[in-house]
Amino acid sequence: MPGEGNPSTVRERARNHLRGLLATSAVTGAAAQLASCIPVVCDPMPPPLVCDANQTTDYYLYQFVGVQAHWVIGAGNVYSVAVVISSYATAADKKIVFTANPVLVGATLGSVDRTETQVSFSFTPTASVSEVRFDVAINCNAVADTLRLRVDVSGPRSNNANIPVQSGEIEG
Repeated sequence: MPGEGNPSTVRERARNHLRGLLATSAVTGAAAQLASCIPVVCDPMPPPLVCDANQTTDYYLYQFVGVQAHWVIGAGNVYSVAVVISSYATAADKKIVFTANPVLVGATLGSVDRTETQVSFSFTPTASVSEVRFDVAINCNAVADTLRLRVDVSGPRSNNANIPVQSGEIEG
């Protein structure tokens, strides 16, 4: 906006743009007066990743980590689960680095392919378990943490069917 200088970040430019729209909108002002509320601008950008703030797993999952899991049918019609965990954090966000292979409870680990920004692995659930938990060691801004996740394997199985991944907590 004119008179506000040159904002240095995308976040500042977006905020200034939204403030300008809000300030120039007579309809918004009138509606706010009628409703007796004060118009505010919500921050449209996710906050930068703060690695040492003991965040919950949900924070990591929704902002900086993507997780997918699905059933895979193998030899002898044995079902296993394929999981891919990817980091979306950027270098400016002090990216999340996967530092070790996953540790599972309630399943046998199969193949593992791990880079700093992605872990792909498969596992076969132990007979009669309804839930498989897995811990993945991460390093975020020189802070070691454990990303704790779980999947419910008690439901019906079909090849390539997605399995929702539930979160636990980050331990550090």
